[in-house]
Amino acid sequence: MGENTPSVRTSEKLAEIHKVNERTIREDGKYAKAVDKIGRNRKVLKHLTLLYHNLKLYFLTYDY
Repeated sequence: MGENTPSVRTSEKLAEIHKVNERTIREDGKYAKAVDKIGRNRKVLKHLTLLYHNLKLYFLTYDY
């Protein structure tokens, strides 16, 4: 790109290609980053899953 060429954000390009609002593209990017972060912290996710499973079993076996 030349010095006088206007800069176009990637989100603007993607929004035009997919015919959606630019904000949708940016929000999807934030969501993707959060999913990646969860993936990197699989140990935490594993513990949360086990905690949820144990709580579910507790409530299923609790005699009301």
